[in-house]
Amino acid sequence: MRGIYKGRHPQVHLPLWKAHEGDAPEIDRWLKGRTKQDKDGRELRQRSAVSIYFSGKEIGIFRPPGCPGLYFSLSLFMPSFDIVSKVDAQLLDNAVNVTRKEIMNRFDFKDSHVVIDLNKKDYKLNIEASDDMKIRQLIDVLINRSNKQGISPEAFDLSKEPYPSGKVVKTEVSVRNGLKQEDAKKLVKLIKDSGLKVQAQIMDDLVRVTAKKIDDLQEVIQLCKTAEFGLPLQYENMRS
Repeated sequence: MRGIYKGRHPQVHLPLWKAHEGDAPEIDRWLKGRTKQDKDGRELRQRSAVSIYFSGKEIGIFRPPGCPGLYFSLSLFMPSFDIVSKVDAQLLDNAVNVTRKEIMNRFDFKDSHVVIDLNKKDYKLNIEASDDMKIRQLIDVLINRSNKQGISPEAFDLSKEPYPSGKVVKTEVSVRNGLKQEDAKKLVKLIKDSGLKVQAQIMDDLVRVTAKKIDDLQEVIQLCKTAEFGLPLQYENMRS
């Protein structure tokens, strides 16, 4: 086997007979036994990942034993898609800037204390206004302008109540970005309880759904859209 560098990861080419065998554990064992060294003699076990190629096409990533993350599985050969919950930082920043500009031009906010600061690293908004009513108006404008940027209102955690601080009122609004483990577990349970002929697996901050038929995957998407999770979901990387 050759370890060829192409992009981020070395390549490992999967033999035809293994791809047709249809035994995920056996394929796993084959890869673990053979992805030991790259062409320079370094241990692949100490590398982050190996790109798996079949018939000249990259079909997925194998993470060797001892490395964090996921292992190769048979799902690479089956139709699948990923359920994620993401908020684009640039779109959020655009929405905050548009909100700030609109508020500063409104007559009812003339000469009023207004602060809308976005912490891009933590996805948190620090908001200040002269009174409780104005802070709620600020949030309404923010959600409306964010929705026009393609950010769902469900992305904003409004659980924290505004509080007085000196002569102003403050609040912190968290933006939900990333699928938490507890939410991922709820998604997996919903999918399993539906009785659909699919498999759902938590992979870091996403849920990967695999099935033998594309139609079954479409049913899962409709199921998730009708369920009330209280957070925005997106469906990516559809593989047929």
